[in-house]
Amino acid sequence: MKIRETVRLDHPPETVWPWLVEPARLMRWNERLRRCLPEQPLVAGVRYSTEFGFAGKPATPFWLEVEERIESRRLVLRYRSGPGVTPPVEALERFELVEAGKGGCTLRHQVTIRAEGVPCWARMLIAVISRLGKPSGPHPLIALLAEERN
Repeated sequence: MKIRETVRLDHPPETVWPWLVEPARLMRWNERLRRCLPEQPLVAGVRYSTEFGFAGKPATPFWLEVEERIESRRLVLRYRSGPGVTPPVEALERFELVEAGKGGCTLRHQVTIRAEGVPCWARMLIAVISRLGKPSGPHPLIALLAEERN
């Protein structure tokens, strides 16, 4: 299952990049991410312990590893479900920043979720739940970047 979004931002990739790789900032715009340890920028070679919360449910543990990191351009993260999560879930999250002229950029964000042993109806439910609670209107990153600018 793939979930995609594209967001036009009025900031250059270098300004947006910290919001993708610094856990404290990432949690401010991705409200489903409840915890990310250690609290250091996301880099290859470090295994991060994370927790995600969905639709008011208790947080679910995931391990996070950086698959690819090209400064201010591309970040690819791999998530694997933590202890006690059945059936096992794996996700690949890809962020791409593309310069868009006039000092801005486009953020292309894609999440691919693989859950072995999960029936088709449950995957469809996951897709629906993942979209619930998304704010209507502008992407939260737009407001946070504008706030930081001021």
